[in-house]
Amino acid sequence: MPSITRDGVRIHYELAGAGPPALLIHAFSGSHSSWVGYGFVERLQDHHQLILPDLRGHGLSDGPVLPEAYRLEELAEDMVALLDALRVERVHCLGYSMGGLVALSLATRHPARLRTLALGGCSPYPPAPGHHRHELLALYERAAIEGPDALVEGIRAWAGGGISPAYEARLRAANIAAGAACLRWLAANPPDYSAALPGITLPCLIYCGDADANAADARRAAAAMPQGRSITLPGMGHVQGAGASAEIAPHLLEHWR
Repeated sequence: MPSITRDGVRIHYELAGAGPPALLIHAFSGSHSSWVGYGFVERLQDHHQLILPDLRGHGLSDGPVLPEAYRLEELAEDMVALLDALRVERVHCLGYSMGGLVALSLATRHPARLRTLALGGCSPYPPAPGHHRHELLALYERAAIEGPDALVEGIRAWAGGGISPAYEARLRAANIAAGAACLRWLAANPPDYSAALPGITLPCLIYCGDADANAADARRAAAAMPQGRSITLPGMGHVQGAGASAEIAPHLLEHWR
C-alpha cells in the first residue's frame, strides 16, 4: 500500500488516471475511497492524474489520539509532504467539507503549490452556535463506548435518512477514537479563514447544496475572493452534495482547464 510518513504519522494514498495532477481531499469520516464511490474518479481520471490521500485518522492512514495532531496546519503539511514525495510541484486542489478547510490551509500557507482551488460543502467562516461538529463529537464519543452501530445510526439520522452502503462500510471500519480527537480539536478551535479570502488570488470554484447549512457562506466566500465563483446544487444537503459527481465533474474539468 503506497504511503508516506511525516513526523511519525503514516499517510496512505492512492493514484488514479493520467494528466495534470489534481489533489482530492476527502471530508471528515471519508477516505480516498469516497471519491471512487461517488464517481469522481471515473469522471475525472481520463483527464487528470488524481492524488487521493487518506487524511490522518481516516482510511488506512495512522490515527493519533491527541486532538492537537489534527490542527488544520498539520493536515495541510501532510499534503505538502505527499506532493514532495511524488515530486509534484503544483497541483489543482479539491476539498470537500473538512477537506475544504485543509485545502484553504494549503492555499494560505503554500499558494505556490496550487494551480487552482475548489471547495465543496465548506464554509471558511466561524461556525454558528450549535454547529454540527458539536453534534458529531457527541456522536463519536458515544460510539467510542457503544461501538460502530451507534455511529452508523447516528450518521444516518444526521444525514436525513439514506447513506450509501460504501459510506456505511467506511463508518464501520472507522478509527472512532481518532475521529473523536479530530472533532475535539475542530470544536475547540473553530477555523476562520474569512480575513484571508481577499488574498487568495487562485481561481476558486465553490459548490454547495442549497439545503446545506454552509450554502449562504459558500456564496459569500466566492464573492469575497478575487477569482471566486459559486455553484448551488438544488435540493441537496451536505451528504448529498458530497456525492454530486455528475453535476460537479464537468465544472471541475472546465475549472482545471
